[in-house]
Amino acid sequence: MSCSPGPAVTARSEASNTTDRRCECGKLLAKVTRAGLELKCSRCRRVVVIPWQEVSSEGEP
Repeated sequence: MSCSPGPAVTARSEASNTTDRRCECGKLLAKVTRAGLELKCSRCRRVVVIPWQEVSSEGEP
């Protein structure tokens, strides 16, 4: 099953201080946390946090 392209839905959780980014179908895409962008591997289910320094430096030469 594939998701049709469309805007992501944002949900804010005050208790954990994170913001969820979800597809229109409801599938969780990522969590925005203080530490960075939190992603979950669909194959092994490990949670990986990409620090904000790495995210912001991706476009720099």
